[in-house]
Amino acid sequence: LFMTKSQVMPTPVIINNVIYFDDGDGYVYALNADTGKLIWKLGSFGTANMASLDYVNTSNGIIIVAGFSSAYPVNISQIVGIYTNGKIAWITKLPFAYDSGPGDAVIAVSGDYVVDGFISGYPIHKGPLFNETLVREVVLTLNGTNGHIIWIRNISGYTLPTGANNGESPAIVGDYIFINNRKDGLI
Repeated sequence: LFMTKSQVMPTPVIINNVIYFDDGDGYVYALNADTGKLIWKLGSFGTANMASLDYVNTSNGIIIVAGFSSAYPVNISQIVGIYTNGKIAWITKLPFAYDSGPGDAVIAVSGDYVVDGFISGYPIHKGPLFNETLVREVVLTLNGTNGHIIWIRNISGYTLPTGANNGESPAIVGDYIFINNRKDGLI
């Protein structure tokens, strides 16, 4: 039994008998899978909501990848890469994000590529309230080794944020990324 201060909603990653997970307190944890003892804890990076972890196997070691969202109204959205020894590999700030998107959508990994999608990008504020902001659905690809953004695409027009701003989780098949455009109902 390992008690956390917040809900652990994301699916963890298990590598070499170590369980890696993040939770709503904004930290990433590493636990011994046999004993449940804490190996390391790193953060706080923002709020980790429901985005399951994934990992990239690089020549420098395995990098655990997690998305963290903003704490309204201050945007601290970012995607974080952490080596399995608890050292930060990279942090990619997402200044074009708004609300909980990057901490909610499940990240996809293929080779050295990290793909994330969320429906809270490039906000237009018409007032201070949540329902006075328009956002676009965004998909982005990062280099999983260094965290650099390779490309960003808007995949929808502007819409009001909804109660679930995570957008749709991308799927990578071969050389293609498939993601649902929630606003228009297209893939």
